[in-house]
Amino acid sequence: MSKQHSAVLLCSLLLASLLTSIPATAAGPPAQIVISTPSTTISSDGVLQMEATLYDALNNVVDGEITWSASNGTIEPSGLF
Repeated sequence: MSKQHSAVLLCSLLLASLLTSIPATAAGPPAQIVISTPSTTISSDGVLQMEATLYDALNNVVDGEITWSASNGTIEPSGLF
């Protein structure tokens, strides 16, 4: 093996070891909440399941409790409106 090939192989191995040893960052405090629904309309006698996801300032998903409330209807703790 030539010196050039050895150098390329060594650099590749060093880069691979750096990429696999980068520690995962912990999510920060919630900065935004994204609410999703399968539909944006609902009939007066229908139900709608809502889901919420919390994100920190770097768009990492954050664990946390969501408390739902509604001013025009009833929403369950699971997000069912």
